[in-house]
Amino acid sequence: MSKKGHKVETCQCMACRMERKEFSGDKNPMRNPKIVAKSSESHKGHAPASSFEKGHIPWNKGSKGVMKENSGSFQKGHIPWLKGLTKETDERIAAYSEENSKMLKDKTYEELFGKKEAKRLKKLRSEAWKNNKNPMKQSEVVAKMSKIRKDRTYEEIFGVEKGKQLREQRSVNQEQLWQGSEYIQMQMKARNVQPNKAELRLSDLLKQFLPNEYKYVGDGEFILAGKCPDFINTNGQKKIIELFGDYWHKGDDGKERVALFAQYGYQTLIVWENELEDERKLGNKILQFNNI
Repeated sequence: MSKKGHKVETCQCMACRMERKEFSGDKNPMRNPKIVAKSSESHKGHAPASSFEKGHIPWNKGSKGVMKENSGSFQKGHIPWLKGLTKETDERIAAYSEENSKMLKDKTYEELFGKKEAKRLKKLRSEAWKNNKNPMKQSEVVAKMSKIRKDRTYEEIFGVEKGKQLREQRSVNQEQLWQGSEYIQMQMKARNVQPNKAELRLSDLLKQFLPNEYKYVGDGEFILAGKCPDFINTNGQKKIIELFGDYWHKGDDGKERVALFAQYGYQTLIVWENELEDERKLGNKILQFNNI
């Protein structure tokens, strides 16, 4: 901002931002008393370098929007020196790319640009990627990435060390995501989860023994402690009925699930798939669980 309150436009490229950040505050050498004193001494008795005297006409007056001839600026038809070059074909591009990668490595927007600017840049990126503008949603990009990654491991693409790091990070991220009820519900909806034959059979039995008491929520409608129960009581009782398949839950006694839901005040009944064969016995088990 100038003395008269006029906003001074500054370059917004990454290099200039980093330079301004580097020389901000007391880091600016021209704010060092010793350098200021030395500079003042060296200019003593000299005429000002610029001739901004009364009546002086600037050399570029009236040339707004017109580039000076042979200035090397981007004139119409000018071809940039790096056009068509990549880090694989040009050493200068490769060196710049490596230097830029080191500067940005493991740094957040906030660390690079400050909180205020980071917020603005994130908003711009979000707006730019709306309405299917996200490159990862473009069929050409997806096809290209699929071709690059096809039948290749993280280690083959990024190297052993980086591949291992990415694999571990992905595992942690997935574990954290599956702790959130909204994410689980989104996944269940996307997969169009429907009750299987055994769950449909148990649902019919519940309607027969306890009409309007239990509802199927195994499609992700109800999430508890990162788990998706099969049936939940709908009449105010904190009771859950879980159906365990003989194959998928082999070796599982269900105690862990019962203890987990108990932390939230729920009683849980485990029904095994093979118990569906004896409806009378299973009916008594369900009625006993509901104190009937």
